Amino acid sequence: MYSLLSLQAVEEVHRNAFYLGTKVGRYEKDIYKMFDYSAERSIACVDSSLQRLGVKYVDLIQ
Repeated sequence: MYSLLSLQAVEEVHRNAFYLGTKVGRYEKDIYKMFDYSAERSIACVDSSLQRLGVKYVDLIQ
């Protein structure tokens, strides 16, 4: 839901007027499988965020 609200904001404001960030690393609810900061998983997560938000880049990855 938050991504959809962000997408609406991104479409209405010039891209260089704000910073856009995304998070990586937490994927599962099971505490033993929750975290994955591998390069492959982080890249896939960022790619997914870019597609979902409809932008070419993010300014911050957390």
